[in-house]
Amino acid sequence: MQRATVDHIDHAVTAGAVLLAHAGLIWIAIQVHAYHNEPNLLAAPEPVIATLIPQRPRDRVLGPVPVYVKTQEVVRPQYLAPTIPEIPVDEPQPAPIAEALPQPAPAPTLTLVQRVVPKYPPRSAARREEGATRVHLRVDESGRVVDAEVINSSGHKRLDGAAIAAVRKWRFAQLPAGSAPDGAWVATEVRFVLYRFAYSRLGDDATDAVYDEEVKSGAKDEQTPGSQEALARFIADVAAGNVSDDTSDGEVARMRAALQEWGEVKSIRFTGTAGGPRWITHNLGRETVEVQWNKFEVHHERATSEWLIAVDREGTVWNARASRAPWF
Repeated sequence: MQRATVDHIDHAVTAGAVLLAHAGLIWIAIQVHAYHNEPNLLAAPEPVIATLIPQRPRDRVLGPVPVYVKTQEVVRPQYLAPTIPEIPVDEPQPAPIAEALPQPAPAPTLTLVQRVVPKYPPRSAARREEGATRVHLRVDESGRVVDAEVINSSGHKRLDGAAIAAVRKWRFAQLPAGSAPDGAWVATEVRFVLYRFAYSRLGDDATDAVYDEEVKSGAKDEQTPGSQEALARFIADVAAGNVSDDTSDGEVARMRAALQEWGEVKSIRFTGTAGGPRWITHNLGRETVEVQWNKFEVHHERATSEWLIAVDREGTVWNARASRAPWF
């Protein structure tokens, strides 16, 4: 009886285990069915693919691993604004700015009423110093020169100093009040020439007064009528050997040699008067002659020369001095 009871219990336990196993299988089946039929809300939008790399032995040294990055252009839609046609609108045009601005006042005009020609410095003449000094002058409204500076030197301090000392004595016409509160600037040039060739029928002392300081009126000189033509004839006569050497002790021959070196005359330009009063009287014993001194710049084929001549009323050259211009 007892043995039967034990067997009955064993069968019951076995049957229960089988039922539990079947129940578990049924529950798993139900869960699997539910998993496949229920939507997956956590799924990624794109699959992720992983490559499994087998582990290598620990004693093997790993080399550099190349990395390849693949890029892909992303095309995005372009949203363009609609094109709006331009509609012309008639608008008043602004006046030019230049018309609205005040026009600058014209520069004041300087009128030279008195000028001073410097005396040739004796030491410069003894040392054969010559050249051209270019100067800037500042003139106040009263017409006085209040400043003077050398902008191109002659190359000699004494000549530059003589030029500055002379132009500081210049006088200009008075300017309108307020037209040049800081002064007006003007440029001028002072030339110092030592004539190397001389011809004279007036004597050696005839040119002494020509090199003294001289006060002149006005900005320009007026040449003696016929003086330019007289110089042209004189140069032609010297070049042709038609001028006598009797009174010049061989100077005409030296002048002729210089003219041959300089070449044919191309042009003659009047540069001013010299010697003080317009007409200077010279008493030559048997006769008396009145002359005026004129200065000229002569351009030749191969040089430029400076000339100082004394010419009478009939256009006869009584004295002539010449030299090649040192500044050309």
